[in-house]
Amino acid sequence: MRNALVSASGIIVNSADTGRALERFAREERLPAPPQLVAHLGIQPAGSGGGAPLQAKPYFLSIGTIEGRKNHKLLLDAWDKLRVQLGADTPDLVLVGQRGWMAEETFARLDASPAEHGRIVELARCSDAELDAWICHARALLMPSKVEGYGLPVFEAMLRGTPVIAADLAIYREIAGGVPLLLDPDDAPAWADAARDYLHDCPDRLRQKAAMEKTITTGWADHMALVDSWLSDLGAKGPETALETVRN
Repeated sequence: MRNALVSASGIIVNSADTGRALERFAREERLPAPPQLVAHLGIQPAGSGGGAPLQAKPYFLSIGTIEGRKNHKLLLDAWDKLRVQLGADTPDLVLVGQRGWMAEETFARLDASPAEHGRIVELARCSDAELDAWICHARALLMPSKVEGYGLPVFEAMLRGTPVIAADLAIYREIAGGVPLLLDPDDAPAWADAARDYLHDCPDRLRQKAAMEKTITTGWADHMALVDSWLSDLGAKGPETALETVRN
């Protein structure tokens, strides 16, 4: 990032929230801040509707590398509470993502003896078609991250009509238009309560389903048209065309 700030003619950021973070970093490091373009990431159209569910039992889904900032520990805490409340009716929790770093406690809990109810299903890999099916048939996508640069799975879920329960972060308020249910990423009881409610078609889940029918998402063609126009303007301002892209 230091090299980008001192050498780039411009910087493309995936969100205004990322851009603000980069500007803060530049001020702290006493480095120049090149011109920025906020270009939200494109999203592929949904597939065939997910096909048949990959399992019969209701489940919630979380997508992302299992690492410290993704805050899977909160979900495990919430599921401990759900098992006490719901017993055999506890839904499964499906985690799609490889194991990463700074999450040793979470790894140890995932490796412990499986619970009798409310299984934790860990999928390090799955195909695009399988992921489409997991998203389409989930009761909700869960995104409890402490920090996110974008959070593309939120759009992937919304495009398929799957409700989202996410951490109350500026990025989700920016990109998701008030659709997801936003919760404190440190409040495991609140996440357990929300999952219990979303196990059924509670009023807020129905609100999300209705709101998502009006959601407008950015396609890759729109993304690239914005980028191409900005690059042309940037190139017209001088001979330098070096570009750094800030991504999640």
